[in-house]
Amino acid sequence: MTWISKGAGILALVVTLSGCSASSSDGPSSENSGEVAGDQLVTLSGRAAVGAPITNAPVVARCEEGEGFIGFVTTNDSGGFLGQVQTSSLPCALRVTGSSEDQILHSYANSGGTINITPFTDLIIALSSSMAPMDWFEQTQPSSAVGNLNMARDEFLAALRNANYTLPDDGFDPFKSSFQINDAVDRLIDTFSATVRATPDIDSYQAFVDLISSGNLAAIPPAPTSPEDDSGSGDDGGTGDDSGAGDDDGTGDDSGTGDDGGTGDDGGTGDGDDGLTAADLCAPPQIAPTGTLIEFSQQLYDTQSGDEIGVVSIRQEVLGPREFRGEETHAILVEDVSEGVNDESRNTTYVSIDTTERVERTHGSTSVDPDTGEETTLWFEPTFNYPYALAIDEEYNQSVSQFASTEGGPSILLFELDHTIQFKGVETVTVPAGTFDACKYLETSSTKSQPTPSTSAVWFNVEDGISVKSAVVEGGEEKTEVELLSYSINGAQQAP
Repeated sequence: MTWISKGAGILALVVTLSGCSASSSDGPSSENSGEVAGDQLVTLSGRAAVGAPITNAPVVARCEEGEGFIGFVTTNDSGGFLGQVQTSSLPCALRVTGSSEDQILHSYANSGGTINITPFTDLIIALSSSMAPMDWFEQTQPSSAVGNLNMARDEFLAALRNANYTLPDDGFDPFKSSFQINDAVDRLIDTFSATVRATPDIDSYQAFVDLISSGNLAAIPPAPTSPEDDSGSGDDGGTGDDSGAGDDDGTGDDSGTGDDGGTGDDGGTGDGDDGLTAADLCAPPQIAPTGTLIEFSQQLYDTQSGDEIGVVSIRQEVLGPREFRGEETHAILVEDVSEGVNDESRNTTYVSIDTTERVERTHGSTSVDPDTGEETTLWFEPTFNYPYALAIDEEYNQSVSQFASTEGGPSILLFELDHTIQFKGVETVTVPAGTFDACKYLETSSTKSQPTPSTSAVWFNVEDGISVKSAVVEGGEEKTEVELLSYSINGAQQAP
């Protein structure tokens, strides 16, 4: 998945979720074919976890004809990963290799979008293929050996219910249902994994895999029961860190009832977001592969009347590593290809990702006057930064200046900007391109010439960082300014 470069309001789809791996894939079957530069690509992203995230681990894809991910894919600090494969190479087998035996897990992608790698996906493949997933992954054609995956999934989920595990909902799909660390799905996986490890008759995870691959679903250990003094009623379920022991006996501040969602003193997560950061919930950035082409259209609105006032179409191409004013960056060609727009709307933007400071940096841009051929350079001092690991309601403040120079001439100060970014969590947003779970930020800016601060709200798709909406905030009211109409990556339509 690709991430829109958020820096300084430049809509440049230049980065991908941390976790792109060189040979793993999860995307829909397609009949498109061709070379990497011309073939359509689909994005595969999801989470690798055993309850706890599988962090900083390579994800590998084995697809048709020996193809795999375009570039290297590695999980991030919350187990998230993202990569792209050619549509003609689907379906794909996936493997994540963590730091222990029970963190070498597998999954299967027959369509683009979300694909998770967990003990559930690993065991369903074992059941479907009647072999250890490690052996299945090494088959010449894993897709032919996977068997009836849908049937195996349904049988496995039914066995979980019979063992008294509480599944999130009737539509839960271990392969494709998005989840976050510490949410209901993740807690289910955590409880299941811990129960398997604690079962005396199961020597190891791989021994348990062998039982499931033989069709022995009765080997699934029953879900743990809650102690009587913490009955598991209400929203607290009696699981997780609230065991009914110690100072938290299921009474007092943590009654397992009310609106706290099982929180209180047990360190729960409230509505599912408290204590989590944008890095946990949203797609952390990573530079997209050289040659990646992104095209998207946006509807513009009059913020006072709400009337549509026009459509903007943007085309962006990742040019690859470039030096900009003595710094190592990645260059992205950004073109406004809206109807009636000429070449003056073309520029090259220079960005980088600082994994230590956990920010995406916009260094500046260059553009060439189509009439005179003169090149103008714009740059920020210091770089304009967009953080990607803020906690909910945490703010990031910065002061930057933008300068311009034409053909190496004198530097001209354009403006001095004070800018605050605040992460607000995840919301469900519906726009013309579809309905998205989106990471919301509030941005407040002021300059010396315009000292009165102005605030806008922006929403970025959880799965790939695409900007789906922005709004002006006035008097606490959000007035829609821009909405996503459609977007594609390397010619493959992503939405609607």
